[in-house]
Amino acid sequence: MDLDWFQVVISCDYSCSRTGYLRGGGRQNPDDLARAAAKKIVVMSEDTVLHGRIFSLALAGEDTPQTLYRLLAQPPYVNQLPWSQMHFFWGDERCVSLDVPESNYGQVRRTILVKDLVPEGNIHRIRGELEPTKAAQDYAVQLRTFAEESLAWPRFSLVLLGLGADGHTASLFPNQISQEHT
Repeated sequence: MDLDWFQVVISCDYSCSRTGYLRGGGRQNPDDLARAAAKKIVVMSEDTVLHGRIFSLALAGEDTPQTLYRLLAQPPYVNQLPWSQMHFFWGDERCVSLDVPESNYGQVRRTILVKDLVPEGNIHRIRGELEPTKAAQDYAVQLRTFAEESLAWPRFSLVLLGLGADGHTASLFPNQISQEHT
């Protein structure tokens, strides 16, 4: 993991009283940063649920968040999270089989979701094993279905983003976005 580029972005929807950012630098210990992010996730999820809302979490992929995901699946965090009131989404996915290490959903399935704490209906994944256009259409339907009635897209309680060494995040690469897609 290139710690100079490691970034965990935590944002919160209108129902949550906490918003913040955790940012790692070149000398930051990745375990300390993952623990700080895990603590923030626990506090934010508890706060959201306390306000009578569902906690929706958009996950990052690749290597950046793996330490965090392993921590969330272990005590004390695994016992502190409101799993049945959490909905999981993905910020990006590769067009690969679920069983290959490059699958972002597969990475989460092998860490957080291995304990069967999250109801199947609360997992909203990009189906990377499908043809890309079909996978995008399927995910768009999932997102619209989860969105509040007055909104076209959901508001997430929290979004985790990793920043790659090449500057990409959530499959958005520098200098590769056309004006028609913005």
